[in-house]
Amino acid sequence: MPPDDARTDEPPLLLCAVAADEHAADVVGVSQHLAAVGGYQSLYVHIAAEPVPTRSSHGILPGPGFGPHLTGGAMDDLRRQAIEEGAGLFDALGVPSQDDRHLAFGNPVTELLKLADERRPAAIVTGSRGRGPWAAALLGSVTQRLVSEAGRPVLVAQDPAAFSGTGRIVCGIDMPVEQARAVVKAGGQLALRLRRALTVAHVVDDHPPDAVFGAGVLPADAATEPRAQAVGDQLLDAIRPVLPLEVDVELVRLEGPPALRLSALAQSSEAPAIVVGSRGMGALRTLLEGSVSLDLLHDDDRSVLIVPSPAEA
Repeated sequence: MPPDDARTDEPPLLLCAVAADEHAADVVGVSQHLAAVGGYQSLYVHIAAEPVPTRSSHGILPGPGFGPHLTGGAMDDLRRQAIEEGAGLFDALGVPSQDDRHLAFGNPVTELLKLADERRPAAIVTGSRGRGPWAAALLGSVTQRLVSEAGRPVLVAQDPAAFSGTGRIVCGIDMPVEQARAVVKAGGQLALRLRRALTVAHVVDDHPPDAVFGAGVLPADAATEPRAQAVGDQLLDAIRPVLPLEVDVELVRLEGPPALRLSALAQSSEAPAIVVGSRGMGALRTLLEGSVSLDLLHDDDRSVLIVPSPAEA
């Protein structure tokens, strides 16, 4: 963060999706911390369902139903009400300026993709859960769609208080090497802006107990299986050029279920955020397949930054 095509003469932009649910405060709180400490700029977006009138015994109500002959003034009233409700939501959450607000109607993912194409943000920020039109839009396959189609990292915001400490940013890497480089680059930029240390973890399932390797070189006596050793060396060679010189970097190797091990590492490091890729060929592949692995990360009350592969960016 920010991506390569972001403008360098302006603060990196966060496109913050604010839903009318209990997680909206996480989105606003995390983005405000990133703005205050990291110099990010935020655009807060609330997307309401497009009012569609239907007939009932009480007149015209929003919902699926009849055609264009029921639009006009009633539709204008429904849209005006939605705009007022969106403004009230922004006010309640403490979004400070009209310039930082955007209200749209339609499908949340479609509208976010349009805005991402127009504004070229450094990242899209969403909550971890949603109701109504947001219910399917924030996790699993639709999060993957946001990452791949927008070509931007997606930050699933959790517990803003986690950003008030001094914990390290944690990156989980795996093959292919291009994805590992993208993850480390994004994590390094986030750590640099927040003035945090960075831990880069290579996660393998078929590896002996953890070996910690410093200065980017595995110790000669590390008990490693040859294939995992070769993969780890290849990843180290790939990420060295993108490691930020200004950031304290620790490199670790983890064995076991990737979500559990990364969660444990983040907890011990008091990490405010975990950075992972959207694609993987090994242990990290399961991070975005289904909701179980994502839930393991979310249950830690730590934000998760999902980085697109270079092919998606």
